[in-house]
Amino acid sequence: MELQLEDAQQFRNFTRMSAVQAQSLVNLLGPVIGKQDTAMRQAIPAQERVIVTLRFPATGK
Repeated sequence: MELQLEDAQQFRNFTRMSAVQAQSLVNLLGPVIGKQDTAMRQAIPAQERVIVTLRFPATGK
């Protein structure tokens, strides 16, 4: 998943914050929530973890 979707308005509708704000969160939280790939599976990147987490409060889904 790209941090910035096709346009700024679409990203704002998806997360209820600007891409710049979301990137700031990724920069702050990335080292804390980042995981390493294992032999069994690839880790979900910190960027995707933040975006998915933002999606829930933005939509309730």
